[in-house]
Amino acid sequence: MAESLITDEMVAEFKAHMHITHSREDPYLRGLLETSAAAVMAITNDKALTDKRVVELVYQRARYAYNDQLEWFDANFQSMLMNLAIENYEGVPDQDNE
Repeated sequence: MAESLITDEMVAEFKAHMHITHSREDPYLRGLLETSAAAVMAITNDKALTDKRVVELVYQRARYAYNDQLEWFDANFQSMLMNLAIENYEGVPDQDNE
């Protein structure tokens, strides 16, 4: 299994943001954060989860998933996702410019 980018500190920060004080849901929350990180990183072409804006998007996507509102995430955060994707765009080398 690949090493998770989601740290215990991130789980704790997300729980604080969501006002969750118990640890009963920690494995579920970690799964939401891991899935959200994979989705956001794929859209934004982020490789390391070090940009605070990307981390915030991960938390927001996990919040939408936790509240069964995930279908609204892309529309509500479209401009932020697109801006980060453009910033991280590396382009595809063509045969003339390799």
